[in-house]
Amino acid sequence: MPKDKTEIKPTNQWSGSSVFLCDQFPALRGENVMTATAVLPALMIIDDLAQYLSVAKKTIYDWNCSGTGPTRIKVGGSVRYRASDIESWIDSNTITPLDITV
Repeated sequence: MPKDKTEIKPTNQWSGSSVFLCDQFPALRGENVMTATAVLPALMIIDDLAQYLSVAKKTIYDWNCSGTGPTRIKVGGSVRYRASDIESWIDSNTITPLDITV
């Protein structure tokens, strides 16, 4: 797996092309998602986070107001998200299927 093709780029560098998306998301390349992971930048802005999570920016703002989203930090007057906080938040919101035997 080439390391240069799995790094998530900041918002101003997102191309939006299907080739780019295939480079960013292993499942679109037909790879096993469990073995290929994206490398997040150290800090993300709201635009980056919304795109990474495939949600609207308004959803991120709503999460911020309700305190349910990933932990955020202020850098100057700007809100940023640490990659480690995003991954922790995703892990804490993982739902495991019930083991139902019939």
